[in-house]
Order: sequence, then C-alpha cells, then structure tokens
Amino acid sequence: WLFLDLPSYIANTYSKTALMMLTLESLIGEPTVMRGLRTYFDRYKFKHPTPGDFTATMNEATGQDLDWYWKQTIYGTETLDDRILTASSERLDWYNKQDEKKGVTVYHNEVIVHRRGNFDLPVLLEAKFDDGTAVRERWDGKDRWHRFVWDRKSKLISAEVDPDHGNLL
Repeated sequence: WLFLDLPSYIANTYSKTALMMLTLESLIGEPTVMRGLRTYFDRYKFKHPTPGDFTATMNEATGQDLDWYWKQTIYGTETLDDRILTASSERLDWYNKQDEKKGVTVYHNEVIVHRRGNFDLPVLLEAKFDDGTAVRERWDGKDRWHRFVWDRKSKLISAEVDPDHGNLL
C-alpha cells in the first residue's frame, strides 16, 4: 500500500534490490557479501525478518558499518550520477617554443570528477596515458567534486569513472 502502483512496487522491490546488492558486491567483494548472506540465512530461516534485521546482520557479518549505504539504498531516494567534468593535459613548460618530445616533455594532467546526484558513493577513476600506462585512484565521493592531478612525461588520453562498471545503481 505504500507504493504508487504495481510497477512502482516491482521496480523498488525487485530491481532496486538486485542493483543494490550487486553494487554492494563491487564495493566490499563477493566473498564478504556471501558471508553476510549465509549468516542472514542461518539466523532467519523460517522466520519473518525485517529490513533492519538484514542490515544489522550484514553489518555484523562483514565487520563494517554500512549504515551510510543502507540509508541511501533501502530508505532513501538518492540518485547516483557521477561524471567527468573536465579532463586536460598541458605542458608544464608551456612557455618553451621547442617541439614536444615524447618521454621527455612533462605534462600537467588533470581530471575533475563531479557528483551530480545526491548519492554518496566512493568513486573509482581510471586515467590512461599516451605511454600505455593507466592509473586507478579512489575518491570517497562525499564532496561535490574532486580534482585528480598527475605531473608526468605522458599525456592524458582518457578518463573513466567506475571502469569496472560495478556501480549499477
């Protein structure tokens, strides 16, 4: 009776639950989620558990306080919408008139990630450079934006938020 209609019920009960659990798995790992689910099953089989029973059991079994996650996914309506706001690569010696030399010229590489939605979730960023290397860095996702900076002898060629596509929400 709390849902607008049957499609609203289905989306929130089944689809959102699946996306929530798969996103959680990408955050804490499949073995940790499975340990929590086993504990939950053993404790509540043949009973009528509540959402609070589930979250408390998962917190206990994983050894983590995941209340920040449960508040947003189970009880909240926050949206997850992170994006690359800017990505740039500029020579540090911009005043030098000589040609760029691969592997010698140093570049100031910068990526700004912007949290457009109101869902606070840690963000993984992957930056790729023209020398074939890649860097992965994490941001806690709590602020509205975060600046990643690398000064190196290669240019930034791409940047991707959630390169493993684990944030399904």
